[in-house]
Amino acid sequence: SRALTAQVDQLGRQLDDARRQGETDALTGLGNRLAFDRTIARQVALHGLSRAPLCVLLIDLDRLKPINDTHGHAAGDQALLAVTKALHKVFLGDGDQLCRIGGDEFAVVLPNSALALGERLAQRFHAVLAEEPWPFADGGLILSASVGVAEWRVSETSAEWMGRADAAMYAN
Repeated sequence: SRALTAQVDQLGRQLDDARRQGETDALTGLGNRLAFDRTIARQVALHGLSRAPLCVLLIDLDRLKPINDTHGHAAGDQALLAVTKALHKVFLGDGDQLCRIGGDEFAVVLPNSALALGERLAQRFHAVLAEEPWPFADGGLILSASVGVAEWRVSETSAEWMGRADAAMYAN
């Protein structure tokens, strides 16, 4: 029975590993779209209990297509990894969830964070990304990103919340 317990424990760990892999972006190691959607649902439910503020940042890497077209997909991958490094340098909160939700799209969920903090962190992200070493800057391909921030409102759906963050991204 000790062997059976060990086998069950091992299967449990393998299942956890598989679940983590299923929610992880292979290139960046960040959460993927599934992880993002689950985080949003979980945080909205928690917000209903705690009423703590909750922010989301949507981030689009600017000009990924020209980078890929000019220097190839390996350069595009380097750009995505530079964004990932910048995200890790800025978003250090315990509950901060960093995700790559599309080709050039990233998202950060900030529990216990009001809009003012989200906007400050967005500005810091812009500054850190501008400093990130990037081999193609000399060729005029500057690394930059568009960022939209929105704080959760109790009356809205998750889709409406993401829509406001998306609109904020294009307003900047």
